Amino acid sequence: MGSTQKNEFTILLLGMTGAGKSTLINQLTNYFRGGDPQKLKIAIPTEYIKNVTEEFTHSEEDIDDPAKSKTRKCQPYSFINPKNDNDTFTFIDTPGLSDVSGNEQDEENIEQIINTVLDAKHLSAIAIVANGTEARSTSTMKKVLTQLSNNLPDNVINDNLLLILTKCRKNSASLKGDKYFAKPKEKFHMDNTAFCFDPQDLEDPETFSDTERDWKRSNYSIKKLLNVIKNMPSIPTTNFKEIQVIKITLKEEINKLSRNIDNIKETQNKLDESRKNKEIAFNIKKMFLHYIENDVTYTKKLVDVGYKNTYCSHHMDEGIICHKNCEVDQVDQNTDDLRKCQNMESGFCKICKCGYERHFQMNKELKAELPTKDAETQLIYKRKEFEKAIHDYQTHNSEAIGHEEDLLRLDSEVDGSYNCISEHCQELRKICSRFSFVNELQANIDIMKRCAATIKDSERKKKPESFITKLEQLINDQSFQSENNSNYQEYQEFNCN
Repeated sequence: MGSTQKNEFTILLLGMTGAGKSTLINQLTNYFRGGDPQKLKIAIPTEYIKNVTEEFTHSEEDIDDPAKSKTRKCQPYSFINPKNDNDTFTFIDTPGLSDVSGNEQDEENIEQIINTVLDAKHLSAIAIVANGTEARSTSTMKKVLTQLSNNLPDNVINDNLLLILTKCRKNSASLKGDKYFAKPKEKFHMDNTAFCFDPQDLEDPETFSDTERDWKRSNYSIKKLLNVIKNMPSIPTTNFKEIQVIKITLKEEINKLSRNIDNIKETQNKLDESRKNKEIAFNIKKMFLHYIENDVTYTKKLVDVGYKNTYCSHHMDEGIICHKNCEVDQVDQNTDDLRKCQNMESGFCKICKCGYERHFQMNKELKAELPTKDAETQLIYKRKEFEKAIHDYQTHNSEAIGHEEDLLRLDSEVDGSYNCISEHCQELRKICSRFSFVNELQANIDIMKRCAATIKDSERKKKPESFITKLEQLINDQSFQSENNSNYQEYQEFNCN
């Protein structure tokens, strides 16, 4: 009595646009449902065969454009093993990467693929589908492999990775690998030519013979593929989610850092402006303080008094009386009578420090007169300007203090960002050791560099620039470790023999 245990196997198909993922689905459909080159079963329309014979839903577009990804959405295709109906194999066809629509479309496709994987809960295998006729890994293929390595957890890559080379036989495959990805557990060759030309061409006996031979080889490869998948461990897809969460958090932290560096530049500019305005207000305050303290709007005139005052000819305009009500009688200005004044010492005045010969006496004093109406108005204006200058000075001083505090806070946040980013990088490497930090983050760092370069204050610029250098070294070190970690396989050549 046979086993009744139900086994479900989920296989994710990944590859660049035009690699042959959808054609592989058609070949699988014929394997499971008994099709042959003369009676093809079509799950996905092709360039030459537009009519679908099976009940599957597909999302194919632009079938006639080889540069565009024809699969627009992730689509599962489930098959029951005809030799064991307890086994169900679900192959998930995915949009091609490196689409002509650009990086933005690739990012959308990857996000869609990850969401589909998370919905699947478990994966039995990931199959990289590549055109086996490529003589070498092109820059486009390397880009695709980097995109994949940035999103696939180590446990999947190390234990559940397969390679399917399409459009070739084992002895005709010419694709060579580079050290851009891990070594697959197994490799398979399939030449699904029956779906790649007009069915009428099969009327030619030689063409039919070649197609039938390729068909049998491909079915034999599918049989081997299914046996390998059945013996692989089923892996939960939680690590896929962890990678996405850490990547998002990491980018958010770096974007926050970029904003802080930009804010440092803007805040420094505001601080410079506040300091400049503060200095202007201080000088205005100082100027009007001189006017007010010296009552420059008041006039002074000599008035008669009933006593003699001794004045200095050099300081009289300042209103200085060297000796008020002096008792010395100066008979003549040309005499040295004033040497006897009690405020003279050794011939020099104790008050103004000038020699006695510059002094004279008169029965007058400088008295301030009340200002005229215009002069009073002018004094009021000057006092208002003085008070406004005091207010402006205080305002700009408070602004400067606030900006200085903001800069200290931003500096602190920039310092904290490094530890946070470093922790996220370490977390990511634990589950995705091949993650290319340089490819993912270098563009953000270049933006930060340009922003930091525009900070005017040379001292203030040092900290962001030092931090960016430190961060750049961190991601370079992490990427270097990714390329040299113990699990990394330098898969130099896909052995085609």
